[in-house]
Amino acid sequence: MNQLEKLRRFTDAIEMDARAESDMLLADARREVKRALSAAEDEVLNETYRFIKDEVARERAAVGRDVSRRMMENKNRLNARREEMGGVIMRRVVERLEEYVKTEEYFDYLTKTALDIINEFAHADTVLYLRPDDMPLAPRLRERLKDERFTTLEGQFKIGGIMGACPAAHIQIDASFDTKLSELTGHFAEMFGLRLSQ
Repeated sequence: MNQLEKLRRFTDAIEMDARAESDMLLADARREVKRALSAAEDEVLNETYRFIKDEVARERAAVGRDVSRRMMENKNRLNARREEMGGVIMRRVVERLEEYVKTEEYFDYLTKTALDIINEFAHADTVLYLRPDDMPLAPRLRERLKDERFTTLEGQFKIGGIMGACPAAHIQIDASFDTKLSELTGHFAEMFGLRLSQ
């Protein structure tokens, strides 16, 4: 067997190992996504960040100089898959938020967050902004926080949460899910160089 044949067999064996490892990484990623989705939304992102970071580090360690061209092809495929997974994760987070805002627990969250905002403003006159779909909750919020001074107005955010403003102090607190999701999406994409679309 000549040197060229030995080199070809060697690179083929490494490529097979790389494919097997890529398949294993993709299988592990699917399991991680399924498990992470059962946790709270921010836990989903934190676990996924750690998982992807570990898998990327492991993959980079496996890349050999002798097969860099073939490994680059695998890396490109894996990056596309990671971007696809990142998009799936973000879509599922949005779906979970859409389910959450229909629950009584969400109203409790709005009430607690509204009270936190009012306390932050030292109980000064406060404007609380709700998303348009949450405006029917305003009378319940008024009843629950009847001892507090606040006005409710329709906000410009769509997913959920609440915003507060203290006109006297010219301060605004943004606790909307829209802003939080945007920050998490940006952080996720920045960490891994992904292009995510919602």
